[in-house]
Amino acid sequence: NADQFTDVIAFNLEDENQPIDGEIYISIDDVLDNANKYKQSFNLEFKRVLIHGGLHLLGFEDNTDEKKSIMTKLENKYMALCNEDIISVIS
Repeated sequence: NADQFTDVIAFNLEDENQPIDGEIYISIDDVLDNANKYKQSFNLEFKRVLIHGGLHLLGFEDNTDEKKSIMTKLENKYMALCNEDIISVIS
């Protein structure tokens, strides 16, 4: 419900007591801007926002500093498990 731009947004579509179902939308332009801003590769930043969106589908929130810290730790944990490039940008 925030009126702001975002690099990733997730919509939980599952019914109660059903398997996870949802959609994750990623702004490639924002991911590219963030990669440059934080001096990360595009692939690494894309993985972070993809994992971030997945965590939202699992019920995690980042609307407080404490919750954001928990999500960041989980992002780092899952990013460490995936060393493969999953996307590239042709410029």
